[in-house]
Amino acid sequence: MDMKMLIVIDEPDVQVRLQANCIVFIR
Repeated sequence: MDMKMLIVIDEPDVQVRLQANCIVFIR
C-alpha cells in the first residue's frame, strides 16, 4: 500500500518520513 506512495514520491525527506511511519506501523 505504502510502496506506491514511495514510488510516486521522489523526495528523500518525504521518503524517509514515509519509511519511518511504515516502520512505526509495522512495529
